[in-house]
Amino acid sequence: MRFYSYNYLLDQIARFDWWGAAFTIFLIICLIITMYKYHQRQKETKFRELAIILGLGIIVVISIKISQYRVTQVNDNQYRRAIRFIEEVAKDLNTDKENIYINTSASIDGALVRVGTLYYRVISGDNGENYLLEKINLYNPKIEIIEVKK
Repeated sequence: MRFYSYNYLLDQIARFDWWGAAFTIFLIICLIITMYKYHQRQKETKFRELAIILGLGIIVVISIKISQYRVTQVNDNQYRRAIRFIEEVAKDLNTDKENIYINTSASIDGALVRVGTLYYRVISGDNGENYLLEKINLYNPKIEIIEVKK
């Protein structure tokens, strides 16, 4: 069973994809150069065909980036929800956030929380803001703590 630290969840919030943006800008620059060459020599069709290929490539890359952005936003919202929950538990139990580990980043309801050496099961309220921590005992736990890689 894996338990994720507060800092690990913070680190998982997506960063901007500079390589993808640079590749898209490179394709756009190539398209501009190709269109310029095509307008200089309109009898040569190789530049027109290259411009069509680059244009389609840009459309595909932008479509992929939009899809990745949507998936990233969903994942980030889940991580932020787990982070917010850890902060609430730390405040309610008067402990440090770094001492709290959670076994999921997707759904808080039914998640297991480790606070020091104690384990709790989370029961969410009907509105999602209230929660109940039920103390549990784990028998023969095989626990893996996931921390931030430095």
